Amino acid sequence: MYTFNVNGMGCGSCVNKITQAIKNQDHEAKVIVDLSSRLVTVESMAAAATILSIIQQLGFDAALVT
Repeated sequence: MYTFNVNGMGCGSCVNKITQAIKNQDHEAKVIVDLSSRLVTVESMAAAATILSIIQQLGFDAALVT
């Protein structure tokens, strides 16, 4: 399970965009997006770097939370 701090999310459209992009990579992924804390938690077989790249390619500033 990975948690990412994601800046630039502001609405439900952002949530859907991130969720769908991650699920396109891993259909079984569990994605939880919390707009108020700007955190995206992902349970996936994909590597953290892959998920981070997906989020960044959507135009969001993101970092893996350690």
